[in-house]
Amino acid sequence: MKGIEAERRKRGNMFWTAFAVLFLAGLVMAMPAQALPGGSYSKTCKDCMDDGQELVCQCSYKGKFSGTSIYYGLCESGSVTNTRSKLTCTAKGSFRRSCKDISWNASRLQAVCKTKKGKWNGTVLSSWSSCESDIANCDGALTCGGCK
Repeated sequence: MKGIEAERRKRGNMFWTAFAVLFLAGLVMAMPAQALPGGSYSKTCKDCMDDGQELVCQCSYKGKFSGTSIYYGLCESGSVTNTRSKLTCTAKGSFRRSCKDISWNASRLQAVCKTKKGKWNGTVLSSWSSCESDIANCDGALTCGGCK
């Protein structure tokens, strides 16, 4: 009798263990994947991954795929494109109207911006990603929060 009871308990435990594993697997599969940033790049790029700040893809140009990435926090919504196997976008912020040669990474934004006298000035804004308002060109200098 003890052997039969032990066998029943063993089968019962196996059933509930299998049930729990399948239930958890179903939950994981039902979780939605994080949406990738919008843009036309999705037509010519593959194997894209997003960690919440940086988009990393394999993008094609003339039939060859190359690895590329972009920190998209500064991108206008839906503006990420594949430009010759390099991810690019339209930067958001009023500074873009009077700055050129704009580039950035996770912690540093740099550009060449026009001064009030019409001259071009190289400028850097560190920690741009912590700006919660407009990034502006204030007399040739990038600033967070507009000009004073």
